[in-house]
Formats: sequence, structure tokens, C-alpha cells
Amino acid sequence: MAVGVSSPPEAAVFRVDGGTVAAGAILRLGPTGALQPGSAPDGAGLVLEIERGEAVLLAVRFPTRLGPRYDAAVATLLKRLRDDLILSYRATRTLTQGGRLDRPTLEAGWDRLLAGVALLSPRLRIQAANVATDDLLADRRFFLPPVAGVLRPAVKADAERMLDAAERILQGGSDGESLIFAALRGPQRLLMRLYRLDRSPAFGAVPDALPRGADRLLAVIETEQPGGAEQASPVASTIARMTAGMAPAEAFETSLCRA
Repeated sequence: MAVGVSSPPEAAVFRVDGGTVAAGAILRLGPTGALQPGSAPDGAGLVLEIERGEAVLLAVRFPTRLGPRYDAAVATLLKRLRDDLILSYRATRTLTQGGRLDRPTLEAGWDRLLAGVALLSPRLRIQAANVATDDLLADRRFFLPPVAGVLRPAVKADAERMLDAAERILQGGSDGESLIFAALRGPQRLLMRLYRLDRSPAFGAVPDALPRGADRLLAVIETEQPGGAEQASPVASTIARMTAGMAPAEAFETSLCRA
């Protein structure tokens, strides 16, 4: 079984409810153009954003004959991961708009997000952050005041695990890490998802503001929700586990496209 990632320029979609497509909608995809009522599906898609009248779609396709078996499962998976996938797209898209991005432009693009989003250097120095991140960093239950701009969890064990996770990511041993930060007091916990922004980001070319010779880390920080750490699994990896043992010819493909 193989899971490929590609970026075709267009994808025809069928509006399941016949209404206006908005971010978060789950769509069924057809093999040749818009899916007609009664025809066999060959995939499902999640609308990540509406940009200039077009839907940006994360599509998961599979052989048509497998539709009855996997159609509902893939749609359910996209629904379960919906909030994380939309947040990941919006946070990353700001970095790949093209041209040169200065810190105020980058932060303004992230300020509409409710979760904390921060661009970190390999040494975990905060290079840009939205207002939600500023609010979280001011909470002394979870973070110490930054020294030289370096992110510092309040609990020593959490700080050590964050450093270890960043090292694994930057050395290529991990695509991303999910970390739970404990509070110095009280039951509340924070979830941090840490990813590398390398030379081949999923949504476009690296802008001039990010030197190609220096990898950066993207941190997403928010209050932990039930099942939050599990939801950090990439959709392709989850599908790979779900379809383990399938023949190579029965390949699933995840792609980012517009409709």
C-alpha cells in the first residue's frame, strides 16, 4: 500500500448538501469531474479555506472499487482531524504567500487564529508570534519569562522534552512532535505541536524571509482538548495504518488542490 502526496492544480467537487461550501465542509470526490448523485465515489475532501472564490481542498483519493469500503471511514477521519488540519493550513499558508514577509506581516496574518502560533529558530528563539501566543506565554503556570527570546516551559521536565523533540525534528528523525505541558499548579495542561519548516513546505515555496540554509520550527500551542495529542497524527500516516496490508496497486493519495 502506498500513500502519495501531490498537488494537482484543480479538482472537481460535488456539494453534498447542495449549499454553499465553507471551510470545514466534507465533500465527496468523483473520478472524472463533479460527482453525480448515485455515482460511485472515489474519495473525500476537506475544505480548508475559501480563497478568492475557490475552495482549497485536502483530498483523499482511492480506487473507485474501494469506495463502498473506505468512503465513510475516510470522511470520518477528515471530520475527526478537521480543526487541526484547518489550523495547520492557515498557519502555514501565511508563510507561503510569496514575496518577503517581515515579522509584523507574519504576526498579523496569524492574529486571527485562536490557537497560539509561533515561528521558532533552531534554538527555540521566538522569531514571530501571534497575540494568542503572547497571552499563553504570559501565563506563569506554563511558561517562564523568555530569556533572549527563547521559549521556556515552567516545568523543567517539559522544557527538556521540548528540547529533545526539537532536536529530533531538526535532525530528520521526526516529522513533528506533540507535547503536553503541565501547569505548575492546577489540573490544566497545554498541547504544543512542533513542526519543521524546511526547504519543501507543503503549501508553496519558502519566502525570502526564511533563509534556505536554516530550518525553522513552527509551534502551535493551545489548551489541551480530549484526544488532542492523538489528533496530531498526519492524515497520510493515519490512512497508512488504516489500510495496512493492501496491495501496492490499491494506492491512496492525499493531495492539496483547488476547486
